[in-house]
Amino acid sequence: YRSLLLPLGLGSSGAGPALSRSAMIQFLDVALENAGDGQVGRTKVFLKDQAYDHLEQARVQALATQGLLVQTFARGCLGTRRASYLLRRRQHLRQVRQAMRQRIAKQVRYQQMLLGAYRLSVLLRCQQQERSLHEVDEGAEHALLSYQLVAERREAEHREAERLE
Repeated sequence: YRSLLLPLGLGSSGAGPALSRSAMIQFLDVALENAGDGQVGRTKVFLKDQAYDHLEQARVQALATQGLLVQTFARGCLGTRRASYLLRRRQHLRQVRQAMRQRIAKQVRYQQMLLGAYRLSVLLRCQQQERSLHEVDEGAEHALLSYQLVAERREAEHREAERLE
């Protein structure tokens, strides 16, 4: 036989020996297949080795089941916490990516504006050069006409001088 101590409140200091004995007898009837494997004393329960081992296995199994429940709950809490962390991180990364896209778009627009300004500047310089070349051409044409007129006058004066001679 092995003995177990009664829980506090079920012995002689608790509600009374009748309640403790009846409660323990009901427990033994439910927990053990053969209720004759144990006796309930005033402060102890005496069990045969086989009945004690059976109760011990039931206790270990109950503790393991409860431990698994605690682990499952803890893992669920950690998973929820991790998921919320990952969600916050994903939202933060989404905001960072959006800011980077906006910055790149702004830089592209600025580069396009600079390129447009450069092209406009080149176009204006080309037009100015065409105007100046046209003015040079007009000036050269005017100078050529002036030179021709001067040459014609000299030739006419030279002919006149030859004729008078």
